[in-house]
Amino acid sequence: MRGDPDSMGGAHYSIAENGTLIYLPGPATPGWDIAVADGKGRVEPLHLPPHSYEAPRVSPDGARIAMHSTEGNQSNIYVYDLSGRSALRRLTFEGNNRLPVWTSDGNRIAFQSDREKDRAIFWQRADGTGSAERLTRPEQDEIHEPEAWSRKGDTLLFTVTKEKDVSLWMFSLRTRRIAPVGNVKSSTPTGAVFSPDDKWVAYAATEGSKTTIYVQPFPPTGVRYELLREGAEKPNHPLWSPDSKVLYFNPGPGQFKSVGVTTKPNFAFGNVVSLPRPFRHAHLLKPRPYDVLPDGKLIAAIASGQSGAGRPTTPQIHVVLNWFADLRARVPVGR
Repeated sequence: MRGDPDSMGGAHYSIAENGTLIYLPGPATPGWDIAVADGKGRVEPLHLPPHSYEAPRVSPDGARIAMHSTEGNQSNIYVYDLSGRSALRRLTFEGNNRLPVWTSDGNRIAFQSDREKDRAIFWQRADGTGSAERLTRPEQDEIHEPEAWSRKGDTLLFTVTKEKDVSLWMFSLRTRRIAPVGNVKSSTPTGAVFSPDDKWVAYAATEGSKTTIYVQPFPPTGVRYELLREGAEKPNHPLWSPDSKVLYFNPGPGQFKSVGVTTKPNFAFGNVVSLPRPFRHAHLLKPRPYDVLPDGKLIAAIASGQSGAGRPTTPQIHVVLNWFADLRARVPVGR
């Protein structure tokens, strides 16, 4: 008798006529780990229980990360101290909460929430004190998603999605007003990010069948610079290095690359370099599964059980002799 992964908690198995059970176990706990990865692809998982972690984001001081996790139909924001001195802490308790973004001083986290029957952007103190406060108010059928805070702390980039149309906007903390950022239009998420000096914004955009990354000055001037694609690539999930000299991006399944960036005296893309990919899941329609630490290492959401240089642990085949006899001993048949 043979079985598929769904019939034994994710295991493949076979039972011989003599009662020998042979099985390849599936993951004990499905989900994602969060790990630190260096430039050579070495991956060191954090001491967190495997779960459905998404969108890990590093605090400005590099000491903490925030991420969201979904259990069934419930999503919440969690905060973790990278020193490991404290346990994973849940930040949100009302509604569904996703896509954390740290303020520049590290005191607050902005996120999307449906707690008031729309999908708006709220923020809350990162230490869990106080209550969440609404920042944006979507119009009918709109979805707002936070993208990035400026280093000056006065501007939040966010996207507005209505049906299949995505546009990039900014929220001014000083005036509490919103305004479009240039004329950014896309049919997929932009993943917009400020450069460390706040003078540039990188984002992905899908126009027709073409997806690629653009960089434009901030505030917008109407000028934008396009990262040329190779073959069938769909570059997305851009992220600046801490020194603004490199832009990381996800070209598509199984790949991870970076491109040099020069901003003075004129903007120019440099050479594209292939990098070890520390994460396994990076769908174009999902949030960026990685972030960068101040020392240049990456924080990434990886598949549970993945270790070493970005590879999953080697599965082990298990053999159980006299399984029928052991089963009868554990579950005696009534007479």
